[in-house]
Amino acid sequence: MSSYGTDDEQVWPGVIDEVPAALRPLLDDPAFVDEGLGAPRVTVCLWWETGGSAWRAGSDIVFPSGSPDPDGSGHLFRLLTDRSPEVVQAHFEEDYGRPVPLERWRVLDGGQALVEVLPPRRPA
Repeated sequence: MSSYGTDDEQVWPGVIDEVPAALRPLLDDPAFVDEGLGAPRVTVCLWWETGGSAWRAGSDIVFPSGSPDPDGSGHLFRLLTDRSPEVVQAHFEEDYGRPVPLERWRVLDGGQALVEVLPPRRPA
């Protein structure tokens, strides 16, 4: 559902359609907009309004079929739901394409910046 995976590179239908008016200006923030397309780069959008009782998302999203994680939320949010050293280690090994020892995660969990913990990549 990433806009990078669609033919027109636009936001997946329904993902931002119901964002409340008070929050819509955030979608125009340069951090979220691809200047070349003039469109937000959004794969998933959740919001919690002041006075709300739960997180909300678009209700008219038609998820692609044939995938156990069609919107990518399992991948995108796994560190929010499981911060075990093994899950974090697997995440960074996947993202950086190299081994990350568990003791490195323990340093990260203590608040040290990732750039200080992982040595630079060596040329192949």
